Amino acid sequence: NAEMITEFRKFKNRINQLNQVEHTTICEITPGDSFGGIVARFEGMDANMSFPTTGVSFDYVKTFGLNIIAGRDFDRSIASDSIERVIINRTLASQLGWMPEEAVGKSYDFGGDNITPGRVIGVMEDYHFYSLKSSIFPTALTIRPDFFDKIAIRLRPGEPQQALTRIEQVWSEVYPKWPFEYYFADDHFDRQYKTEEKFGGIILSFSVIALIIGGLGLFGIVLINTSHRLREICIRKTLGATLSNILKILSKEYLFILGISFVISLPISHYILSIWLDDFAYRMTSHLAIVLYSPFLIITTALTIVFFLSFNSAKVNPVEVLRNE
Repeated sequence: NAEMITEFRKFKNRINQLNQVEHTTICEITPGDSFGGIVARFEGMDANMSFPTTGVSFDYVKTFGLNIIAGRDFDRSIASDSIERVIINRTLASQLGWMPEEAVGKSYDFGGDNITPGRVIGVMEDYHFYSLKSSIFPTALTIRPDFFDKIAIRLRPGEPQQALTRIEQVWSEVYPKWPFEYYFADDHFDRQYKTEEKFGGIILSFSVIALIIGGLGLFGIVLINTSHRLREICIRKTLGATLSNILKILSKEYLFILGISFVISLPISHYILSIWLDDFAYRMTSHLAIVLYSPFLIITTALTIVFFLSFNSAKVNPVEVLRNE
């Protein structure tokens, strides 16, 4: 909207006077939004290619805290920066076969038509525009203040709600026809992980249910088994078996079954975890300790049940039981 673009400088100057505001810029998109692209030809290329590119304004790099590793940032005091000057990221420089320092000053032809030649004025460090599921892609920034869709404001640490109240007040004075709508960048990024959060919640819920059901089933089996072997336990105690001997006899078969289940579940768990992590371009290593956590919890729970019931059975007075036999 031409009116909004015209009034932006007034809005920016006023909110930059607020103590809570550090930097302000206008931009086409912000991290997490859908990225567009333009057809261009960089120096050394034989054909045009489409590159992910976003239109920005001055102070975009400062507002989003991007790190310039070679060259410089856009400068409004240099008129040519508004005409086909670009900042590329490290990945794009590498894709074009350049070191960051080599990329600065390379020619850039928007549209590949040899009509609007430009230059690379800087190289920025790679940063994640999307979630860690996506790899960092080659990116170019170019001054396009007439393409802006959003106003980005970097706040200083402190009271964000107080800052928002004052920003909204300035907005209503500068743009009385337009509603004040906002979101925080970290909340925008968090929404990209909602699927994983829901998936994790579902897995946790079913795991707890499965553990409870399995624990109740094991409790019943051990209780029935020890009840049927109560006479054997008492005879063994009468013949001199110690408490530890009886616990070993009663728990031996369950330890064997748990051991088999552990051997079977370990590779399956590792395989499923690896498949899930394959969806992420940047992923953690599937450490053995993580895979062992669940079987360890299950085995600990099972052994607690087995030893508890076996101990109670082993503590029975043989006289009380054998008297009725």
